[in-house]
Amino acid sequence: AATALSTMKSEFETEISDKNGTIQSLMGLIEEDKSSFDELQSAKTLELESANSAKQELEDELSSSQKSISELQRQIESLQSESSASSLISVLSVNSFKKSWNLYKVLMRS
Repeated sequence: AATALSTMKSEFETEISDKNGTIQSLMGLIEEDKSSFDELQSAKTLELESANSAKQELEDELSSSQKSISELQRQIESLQSESSASSLISVLSVNSFKKSWNLYKVLMRS
């Protein structure tokens, strides 16, 4: 009976030792996975920060471009207004010249 009890005790201790080893092995794997996860999370955080920075630069560039386009449109409108005024002055000048010329011709006939 003592031998059987000693054998059972030995088997039990071996089983505990095996389970302890398995637990230690699993804990090591968990630590490796946690470390890998932390590295991945850190890399993704840097990637996100970089993407946000690039997005902000593009938004700033877009805003600047929109301001430039607005300024160019304003300048075009201004030039069109000046051109229209210039054309009107030219037409009025030509009409005035024609009237003066016709008056001159009438006066010269008299």
